[in-house]
Amino acid sequence: RVKDNDPRSWQVYTPVTGGNVSRYIVRSCCTTWAEVDAYDAWFLKSESRKHYYETVHPHVANYSHNFTQMDRKNSSWKEGTKANFVGVSTYTMKIDGWRKTGKAMEEVTKILKENDWPESWSWSYPEGGEGVMQLVTPYENYAAMEAPDLTVYKVVKKHLKSEKKADKLFEEFRSGVKSWEYQIYRHEKHLSMPEKE
Repeated sequence: RVKDNDPRSWQVYTPVTGGNVSRYIVRSCCTTWAEVDAYDAWFLKSESRKHYYETVHPHVANYSHNFTQMDRKNSSWKEGTKANFVGVSTYTMKIDGWRKTGKAMEEVTKILKENDWPESWSWSYPEGGEGVMQLVTPYENYAAMEAPDLTVYKVVKKHLKSEKKADKLFEEFRSGVKSWEYQIYRHEKHLSMPEKE
C-alpha cells in the first residue's frame, strides 16, 4: 500500500484481552464522507487491492467493517501521546439512555478540561450496529495502565466540592448504560503504514 501510494495511513491493532485474540483491527483516521467516495474509486483501480485478495484474503475467516464518528469536542488527545496500547471501553446504551449519559459525559469532560487533567482520552460513536459509545485511553506500556493518583472521580469531586454531587453525576452517566465491556489492544507498528502528518 505504501508503494501503491495509498492515500490513507492504515494502522493495525491486535487484542490482548477477551475471548477472540486472533483478530486484526485495521483502521485509519480521519476523513470526510466525500473522501470515502474518492478512496473507493482509488481502491478499485489500485494494485494493492489485487495483491491483498491474492495473498491475505485466503487466510481470513470473516470480516466486519464500520465507520465511527469522533467526538472531538469531548475528547482530549495530548500532543506526543504514546499509544503503544489502547484501552477501549464500549458502553452499550439503553434505548432512552443517550440523553442522561451524554449530558453527564459532557459535564465530566468540561470539568477535566477546566482542571487540565493530564491524561488523554477519545470518545467516538460507531455508525452501525447496536447503539454504543466508545472511550479510548492510550498507554505507552503495561506499567502505564496503573490507575493514576489523580483519578477522574477525584478531579470531579474536588471541582464540585461535594462527594454527593460527584456520585450523582457518575450515577447519571451509568443510568443510560445497558452494559459495559473493556478490552486492551496492542498497536502493531511493524504491520502498520507510516502515519501521515
